[in-house]
Amino acid sequence: QSTHIVSSIKTLGSRNSHRQEILDVNESIHESLALLRSPLRQVKLQLNLETLPLLSASKGELIQIWTNLIQDAWYSMKLKESESSELSISSDVEYPYIIVKVRDNGPGIPPKILPRIFQPDVTTKVGGLSFGLGLGLSIVQNLADSYGGDVSIDTSPANTTFTVRLAYGEKDERI
Repeated sequence: QSTHIVSSIKTLGSRNSHRQEILDVNESIHESLALLRSPLRQVKLQLNLETLPLLSASKGELIQIWTNLIQDAWYSMKLKESESSELSISSDVEYPYIIVKVRDNGPGIPPKILPRIFQPDVTTKVGGLSFGLGLGLSIVQNLADSYGGDVSIDTSPANTTFTVRLAYGEKDERI
């Protein structure tokens, strides 16, 4: 298992990864969860991963997307200590997109931050719990855009869902 984690970290660190790899997005989600296994021990995790088409992608970039979203979800749930923490990750396909949803039952994103949430240097991290540079969601958005997709948010005081869409197939095959 530790060899797998070291391999995942090396992949994550390689920003020069080629997108010529043909990957299973679900596998990259599992690798992100393996990297974050320790902080997620107190979280009830629900996975609903459908069979997906393969994606020409950089494994490191995909792991970076999921790791940023999962870490943010974990942090959000830590702020809402009164409930048990529940994290739900699902994947599906709606041609021409692979769709991944990361949902937590944290306190939601404050309305004053929401319009700027994808801007660099915006963070919801407070207190001494974590050190946030405010770059994670900006990186997630840039990577999703680079795959012909996008990121959207649905948030309330009871939960937050990030939906990532990644285009698959050749550009001339996409709608």
